Amino acid sequence: MKTAYDETIVDPGDRASKLAHSVCVNSFGNNSIIEVAPIDRSGSFRGPVDYVYRSDISRAIGDGRVLFIDQNDGAGSKPHFAGILGTEEAFGNLGYEVLAMCVDDIARFGGMPVAVANQVDARAITSKNIHLFQALMRGFTCALRDSRCICTTGETAIMTRNITGFGDDGGPDSLWMTHSASAHGIIRPNMKLFPQRDIVPGMPIIGLGERGYRCNGGTQFTRIIEKLWGGVRSLLLRNAGARSFIEALTAPSVIYSPYVTVACGWDQHGTERASSSGVLGIAHITGGGVWKKFSEMLPDGVGADLDRMPAPPQVLLQAQQLAAEAGIPMTDHECYGTFHGGCGMLVVCKSDHTALAFMHRLKSLGLSDRVSVQQVGVTTASPEKEIRIQSRFAGGDELSSLRPPQ
Repeated sequence: MKTAYDETIVDPGDRASKLAHSVCVNSFGNNSIIEVAPIDRSGSFRGPVDYVYRSDISRAIGDGRVLFIDQNDGAGSKPHFAGILGTEEAFGNLGYEVLAMCVDDIARFGGMPVAVANQVDARAITSKNIHLFQALMRGFTCALRDSRCICTTGETAIMTRNITGFGDDGGPDSLWMTHSASAHGIIRPNMKLFPQRDIVPGMPIIGLGERGYRCNGGTQFTRIIEKLWGGVRSLLLRNAGARSFIEALTAPSVIYSPYVTVACGWDQHGTERASSSGVLGIAHITGGGVWKKFSEMLPDGVGADLDRMPAPPQVLLQAQQLAAEAGIPMTDHECYGTFHGGCGMLVVCKSDHTALAFMHRLKSLGLSDRVSVQQVGVTTASPEKEIRIQSRFAGGDELSSLRPPQ
């Protein structure tokens, strides 16, 4: 006899887990680097999987020519914004977020992502919101394919008293959840991109554009929404201005890794090309914005002049305007310290020649069909590691990492 706990917690979790399991199985052919098989061959969706590397990769691992690299992260506040909208489009877009955060961090260090394991914790999965979970899994399937990653396993848990979201009104038709993942990749010792590696003044900096807000700054967006329109989902959906802004916040993040890894010297099969890419460092611009993330990769005595940054996406420009209207204004300096400012990655190349070759490679792979790929500045000599930015936010001034406005 089924209990209320079975009907509200166990059974919905099992239904969701079976769907998530099918996403895993359908991803097993996304790359040729590893081969995956469930340990339990009975058809059950439970249990771990085993996998083996392709024979040439296994030999390279055995003799130390290939090492492992791992990264974990989550989708930040984006699930809350999708939860407010409650649309399949928003949840389909959400499938890209944990991958963008995890696999791009692996690529940022010179590695090639190959597999992920993900975790979804939801307040409730009901007959009225299961279509949103299905949309999430469809989007996650597409993101796995786009990133050429296999999902080895995952977990879906119903946590009725632990999960909520900004705007949660308790209705059975909304889906409130968190989404996190761990990514696994391979890296070759001669292709590692660590901070401070051989970067000197006078080197070109390439910016890879981002069309949405990515996953950094969600707390500030929540403050803006709450100050201007309150925190009740039904009221937010009836307000055209609030709904439009929240819709813009659910744009999917760009996944750079399948482009950057190939441009840095890998091929799609996990083998190394003979030619060197000339890339010396990559900053993935997430929490802390440009000031923090780009500064972290610069060696002592080296700064940067970012005088050709692209215009930030419209949602970030709108956020600065709405923050002022809400009585919590953001200076341009604060915007570059909170948001990515228009570039989801900043890449330092060895020379003008290698920068041109790197951009040409990214364009040939199709990244420039989706976002801007352009030189945005140059490294400079600076005892204090000063970063200067010609702002493209509302103020339009030249900003300095050493002189935040008072």
